[in-house]
Amino acid sequence: MPVVSISLKIDGNVINTRMLEYINLTARKYPKNKNYYYEGAIGFSRLRQKTTLNDNYSVLINSSINGFGISGGIGTSIYRGKLYEFLLNGYFTYNLFEGGTKVFLIGYNLEIMLPRRNTK
Repeated sequence: MPVVSISLKIDGNVINTRMLEYINLTARKYPKNKNYYYEGAIGFSRLRQKTTLNDNYSVLINSSINGFGISGGIGTSIYRGKLYEFLLNGYFTYNLFEGGTKVFLIGYNLEIMLPRRNTK
């Protein structure tokens, strides 16, 4: 499950960490005779927050809410081996959680595809 994590130090003694975890079903479209692809995905996501004390790392708050997300992006193959290839893609994702919380994220992935797609 991919995870995006951001940690913020507050008051010098408290650390807040927010994590967006998601699992998606993705579809890709490869244009004919091109080295790039489009992708779209739908899936489930979870927004978690953990608050810890910096002194002894004891957890003060550990909470999460579940949600639903959609994403889209474009990518390219950056290296092709005989049985694998490395892919680089940029994407955006929109997540809607319980209680109406919304999260919009822009990011990138470096992936390995096994076996690599047939490019005949």
